Amino acid sequence: MRAVLKSLNLEPDPATVPSDPAEFSLLARMIVDPPDAPGEESFDITVCSAEWLARACREVGGIYNARHHLVVNFDDFDARVL
Repeated sequence: MRAVLKSLNLEPDPATVPSDPAEFSLLARMIVDPPDAPGEESFDITVCSAEWLARACREVGGIYNARHHLVVNFDDFDARVL
């Protein structure tokens, strides 16, 4: 099946995220639907930097379940590419 992206919502707005890579984390909600059928689905992922993920791992004792996370290079993050 081929899906079409109907909308992408980033929370918080990437322009308001601190400039420290260790703090870079946001929620991306994608609404997609099949191009030739009714209905839609919502998918949520956490977009974060490797530095944020490493810090989160340290804070919980060394093991962090990174399911539904997308790790991006902080300096090159571009919401249009997402």
